Amino acid sequence: MYFFKIKSEHSVQIEEFLKFKHTGLYVYDNAKVAFVVTDRFLSLSLFFKNGTFDPRNDLIGFDSSSLKWGEDLFKYYKDNSIEIKNL
Repeated sequence: MYFFKIKSEHSVQIEEFLKFKHTGLYVYDNAKVAFVVTDRFLSLSLFFKNGTFDPRNDLIGFDSSSLKWGEDLFKYYKDNSIEIKNL
């Protein structure tokens, strides 16, 4: 799990982050997608078979159905993640 590596290398920064009032840290092991969804757009990167992805070739959507799909995808991953409340 990559979180243990990040935790061992950046525990001070993670602890500071967790103190902020409106933040949350969740860990999902083995995600096969990287994406950003905002109130204006969805940007989605799919991984290659070798585990890498090229963020210069994202799928982008600006319409309401794209945003809804991105929000649903985010909710799926968040609901199936482990919340990190402290180290």
